[in-house]
Amino acid sequence: MTKLRSYCKGIFANGNKFFTVKQASLDKYFTIAQYDDGPLVEMGKNCRIFGAGGIGTDPIPLTTERHKEHGFRKEILASFLGSEGTHPIRKQMFDALKKEDLFIVEDVYTKRDNTPHFAEVTEKSCFTLCPRGYGKTSFRLYEAMQLGSVPVYISDVHWLPYTQFVNWNKFCVLVKPEEIKDLSKRLRVLYASGEYKVMAEAAKKVYEEYFCFESMFKWILKILQDEK
Repeated sequence: MTKLRSYCKGIFANGNKFFTVKQASLDKYFTIAQYDDGPLVEMGKNCRIFGAGGIGTDPIPLTTERHKEHGFRKEILASFLGSEGTHPIRKQMFDALKKEDLFIVEDVYTKRDNTPHFAEVTEKSCFTLCPRGYGKTSFRLYEAMQLGSVPVYISDVHWLPYTQFVNWNKFCVLVKPEEIKDLSKRLRVLYASGEYKVMAEAAKKVYEEYFCFESMFKWILKILQDEK
């Protein structure tokens, strides 16, 4: 951290060492940060921060290694396997939904190596509950898309990448904290109408085009090129 702070200070405060201060002030920079608290060092006003965890100038997706898909049938209305205690919104969600029929809402924080089980339950779910945790967003938001489940993003601040390119409402259910109490009814309506199938197909497609690891950099470059 000491070396990183010193390096960034040299760029943004005193000018790039290879140029004069006047020349350096015209330079533009960007960085990519996955950490929930962002880069952790002060960046200059001429630096764009592509942040995955919820801090930065431009939202980008949280990416993970792909899960293996098995073609499981949908038999769960909505599911959440994760920690209850990383944000009050999660506790609110647990209290409202853990006893709902056809919902699986479990605190598995103490269980290790539950990734295969998580992937199976997610693939079997019509909807995947994706509440924010310590950061504004969640890895499961994109894992759900990859596994053909409609993500239900519950947050007080929705950190949405690439809104200039995609309409999130077509493949994701966006929920504010005050809407959690009515969420079960809302999802059951989407299920009964069959609209969830359209959304799930759209989520899987948009994941491949925009949100997987391989695609993410293409859109970062496009954003930078469009600014020229």
